[in-house]
Amino acid sequence: MLEILERRIGELNLIQDQIKRNSYSIGENKELLRSLLLAQGYGYNEYSDKFKLLNYDIARYVTRPENIKYQLNRLKFVSTYMPSIIFVWIGFYFFLIEKNINRIGQFIYTTYVSAITVGLAIARDASLNFGAESNFYHLNPFRLVLERQLFIVIISLVCMIMLIQYGKKISNRLENILKNISVSMFTSFCVLITTLTYLTMGQALGAESIKISACLICALLISQYGRVIELAQEHFGFKQLIKNFSIWSQQLSQKNNFEKTRMNAKNYFQNFILRQILLPLFLLFASIAIASLAFSDLGGSLIACSVAIFSLFILLGKKFATIVVIFIFTTIGLLINTSDKVRGRFQLMLEPMHANVSDFARLIEFEKSGQPWGYGPMNIQWCSGDGVCLPLQSLSDYMPTLISGMIGNYFSLLLFLAISLVLMYLIYRLFMPAWYFDNQERFVNMFACLLCLATLAQLIVTYFGNWRLMPLTGLGAPLISIGFSSFLAATIGISFALSLTLKKNE
Repeated sequence: MLEILERRIGELNLIQDQIKRNSYSIGENKELLRSLLLAQGYGYNEYSDKFKLLNYDIARYVTRPENIKYQLNRLKFVSTYMPSIIFVWIGFYFFLIEKNINRIGQFIYTTYVSAITVGLAIARDASLNFGAESNFYHLNPFRLVLERQLFIVIISLVCMIMLIQYGKKISNRLENILKNISVSMFTSFCVLITTLTYLTMGQALGAESIKISACLICALLISQYGRVIELAQEHFGFKQLIKNFSIWSQQLSQKNNFEKTRMNAKNYFQNFILRQILLPLFLLFASIAIASLAFSDLGGSLIACSVAIFSLFILLGKKFATIVVIFIFTTIGLLINTSDKVRGRFQLMLEPMHANVSDFARLIEFEKSGQPWGYGPMNIQWCSGDGVCLPLQSLSDYMPTLISGMIGNYFSLLLFLAISLVLMYLIYRLFMPAWYFDNQERFVNMFACLLCLATLAQLIVTYFGNWRLMPLTGLGAPLISIGFSSFLAATIGISFALSLTLKKNE
């Protein structure tokens, strides 16, 4: 650090000498601005016109030396005892759930823990070694990641144990609460909460919020109206709904209320569809469009849209749902096509070596050099020999590529398939009782099913983006990438599945 500090002082003295020799006035001199930013550890982006505090700059150590030393001491303690902490916690939890879930559930729990362990191993490596060979990163920008990620994992495991132990009680309580709530009011409340989350807590938690809200709304629609609509389709169909779309608006304009209006069974069914099904779905798709366009959250909106489309096909049948989906995708596609950010993502996918952003070029070289069996844990080459490092999004957006570099393409693909198969199995086990049986846990079964579906969609989107089969969306890999947004929905869905469908002796 002292060597870096001396080099920084030399850079500032050089800039000062250049300013003295320059004939321009101080107010017009960019070098003065650059020197002031350099001294305080700030960066400036001319394109976005924003200043950014560089957490990895030596100025952080100069201004807060005791704080940085304290952070590094905590990192040393956590990284040293992390294997023991993981062993004790995971063993303790396995002892608790072994009494409650069957063999299949224990296998699923093992897969869940394995994915978490891979993510923690990568976070530990990054917190200790990232930027060590680079002159650009004076301090490790990931020095606090391991501590924060370990806290998130512990919270997730506590949540899992609580849901496994008390899943049925929670389910019954939710069922009783939702019996007296209108679907439209519930949808409006979820949309409001999602908007507030985006505005106050940022894009990461906003994406998780819209994903969970979509699952809640669609689970309520399917559990309350799914079987009714399925039976009604056999008698009425949806062709009349499209032909007589104006009936609903005409009847609403009459003075008599809805109950006193004389309607036959077919017209009543059409009104039922429009008021109880299409209105909440319209609000949901409107919130998805707002998340995509106003908050630039392509990833969260894409996952929520996948859940909503699945629910459309379940509720309305493939013919009618196909018409609605085509209309929705056409509208959203036209709106998104005007975004420079989306066009940049497509360029990054199609021309990774020639795109304006060099992230993919560095990642491709990193992945190739680590094959066929990867670098191994604690040996990841975060920076090249000339000091060029992997992008800072490596622990979130680019985690699949990072895993391929650490354990090789074959084991990375095996991990992807294992998590995907577990999620598909859980989706099936949760959907069947929620659809075919009128039990007390119907809503929670469907909610957990859709959460597992959202997790599977996020896994596929993240891996396909890293494989350059589709544009990157900014999402992390579930259970592996850093942050609550990679754990919350997956943990709730898997925990309810273990509690409601994979209990021992049931």
